[in-house]
Amino acid sequence: MVLLGIKYEDGDGVARDYAKAIEWYEAAANKKSADAMYRLGTLYRGADGSQKDFGKALEWLTKAGAHGNAKAQYALGDIYEYGQGVPIDRSKALSWFMMAALKQYPEAMNAVGYYYQNGIGTKEDQTIARNWFQKAADAGSAAGALNLAWYYENGKDQDQAIAFQYYKKSAELNSAGGMFALGRFYDDGLGIAVNRQEAIKWYLRAMDTGYNRAAYRLAYAYDATFSSDNAAENILLAMRQGDRQIADELKAFSPFTRTALKRSLLRRGLYDGPLDDKIDQPLKSALKNYTMTYGG
Repeated sequence: MVLLGIKYEDGDGVARDYAKAIEWYEAAANKKSADAMYRLGTLYRGADGSQKDFGKALEWLTKAGAHGNAKAQYALGDIYEYGQGVPIDRSKALSWFMMAALKQYPEAMNAVGYYYQNGIGTKEDQTIARNWFQKAADAGSAAGALNLAWYYENGKDQDQAIAFQYYKKSAELNSAGGMFALGRFYDDGLGIAVNRQEAIKWYLRAMDTGYNRAAYRLAYAYDATFSSDNAAENILLAMRQGDRQIADELKAFSPFTRTALKRSLLRRGLYDGPLDDKIDQPLKSALKNYTMTYGG
């Protein structure tokens, strides 16, 4: 019954039909299938159009959670955290997250850690937070590894080498934030020897995964490795991504990068001054025109 429901919900081998999916899920739920209850709740929560019904989503997810379904318990925590069809209630959210966490659900462990870290719905306790982040990371949560790394970088038990290892784990689990942080650690020599090529690799992977604002760090990393054309292009990309302050930091870049920047602007028809390394008025005007043209 559940498998038939999935086929109709996904349109796999048949036309998508939410009504038929619900029919089969309900048949399975009436036989006490917690998975069917969870899928009903998830369908009502995420479906388009007339099928979307937060009241029914809450009803079925609550039934699934009461039957011990960890995914439903985590979803309920999310519902109470953001107030989807119910008033926001962070204490209830934590209670549901905790139920799922005690069933070893990785993202719930991370959520519990976050709540204790920030004193949400409970008293702040950094040690408890760290322990839950550790459990989440060990269970394969990219977000848990990222939060644990942040704790060791910035928390009361700072250890850059441990922070590096967990940023690496988070990055390898495809966290864009972990990739960027790992690049930053290689770039700055935090917990590991400086390695600008590794820094560039991870900054680029972060950008490919959708992490904006990595271009700012890339510009400096390329400049340090004498890749002036790439540095110049990333100065412009950083501006387009909103890091406008980089235009006021051109003295920090090599003369070769400043010259390359003028060439980049010339190619775009925005600069008509001399191709030297001076931070002159034509360059400033060209950067202003670039921002007006491309945003940022």
